[in-house]
Amino acid sequence: MKKLLVIKPSSLGDIIHGLQIVESIRAQAPQIHVTWVVESAFKSVVEACSTVDAVIVFDRRGGVAAFIRLLREIRSQRYDTVLDLQGLARSGLMTMAARAKQKLGRADAREGAGLFYSQKVALPAAKQAHAVEILAKFLPALDLQAQVVSSLRFAFKDLVWDASLASLKGGILVFPESRRLEKEWPHFAGFILSAAEKYPQKEFAWCASERSAAACPIADNIINLAGKTSLQQVIVLIQESAGVVANDSGPIHIAAAVGTPILGLYGPTPPALYGPYPLDKPSHFTIESGDKTMGSIEMKTVIEALGRLISEPD
Repeated sequence: MKKLLVIKPSSLGDIIHGLQIVESIRAQAPQIHVTWVVESAFKSVVEACSTVDAVIVFDRRGGVAAFIRLLREIRSQRYDTVLDLQGLARSGLMTMAARAKQKLGRADAREGAGLFYSQKVALPAAKQAHAVEILAKFLPALDLQAQVVSSLRFAFKDLVWDASLASLKGGILVFPESRRLEKEWPHFAGFILSAAEKYPQKEFAWCASERSAAACPIADNIINLAGKTSLQQVIVLIQESAGVVANDSGPIHIAAAVGTPILGLYGPTPPALYGPYPLDKPSHFTIESGDKTMGSIEMKTVIEALGRLISEPD
């Protein structure tokens, strides 16, 4: 296997998991050339990852004409292997267009995507499994050991970086939001203020969208970044920080992939399926609500866990 085509256009967390699998492939087959098909919204993220050599952009808003151009671009090159990590109709058509002898896809592919695979990769034996464990099944299908590495690095060209962001190197990043409101812990404002008072030597950052800007408390060692950072800046901040505290959301998976210590809070979603991978890594801390609601997680419990995260050696 010399040339690998990976089809995983979205979403951010899934792309991060896919990048971990490709890095795991590269660890055992370092000479491979990796091309990745990705939506335009995540192009810069995949391009910045050192494990990817080339990117083909999927313009999702470009309609049928853009999709046909995409298929032609995919077909213009020859590959040894194609991995369809998405498993939907669009990715199946991309797989069909690719010129390759080996085309691997998920056994649970939907919308007819499985018709275009030369081999379907079996799911883990457990009925429910972590997303990384599901994708890790591609490794033995490639005659590789099923060993997942978490050593991704991102380097964005021409990234705008001001003094306030630079001061957060070695700081603690707090992400109070999630795509689903029921996954958001309602006590983050009180938490970051208490944490800043308890650890005055640490810089803390409130990393959120503009809808949560007003909720950020004021303190000398709290920086309110709500609505002020790009996705690229957030990834680099996570990569350079001393720790991330977040609900079940994308930043947890980014932190796990780049080796940053994590404290994840979980209610309606179980950390066994959605937690930082690997779940047993000493610097991966999770707190799960006993009644599946975020509001029942006590402030004291989170502050105590933060202390363990801060004391965890890199």
